[in-house]
Amino acid sequence: MKPGYTYPAHNHPAPEIYYVIDGEAEWYVDDEKKTVKPGDVIYHRPYASHGWTVTGDKPLKATWLWWSEGDGSVLSKSAKMINPETASKEETANPASVPLPPVRQK
Repeated sequence: MKPGYTYPAHNHPAPEIYYVIDGEAEWYVDDEKKTVKPGDVIYHRPYASHGWTVTGDKPLKATWLWWSEGDGSVLSKSAKMINPETASKEETANPASVPLPPVRQK
């Protein structure tokens, strides 16, 4: 993904892991934001709201994995945009949910 690109906030029923190969991004998972760089791993629990904006001057290169925890049908269900009214345009796409999801108790 090119520098400055925003992958809008979305969620899906399958859990997911990303491994950052190159580049940097501001990554949002529910109510948390962090800067990720090569070597970082990001986990999304099922239905976690997540998205990111590529920062810096290099493209973001990452690999990802979805899996099933017993219900194989989750792998055939696509992601849903959290704020579809803004997600369809690059200039209004937001990597975080608006409003942010409530803070989860740990």
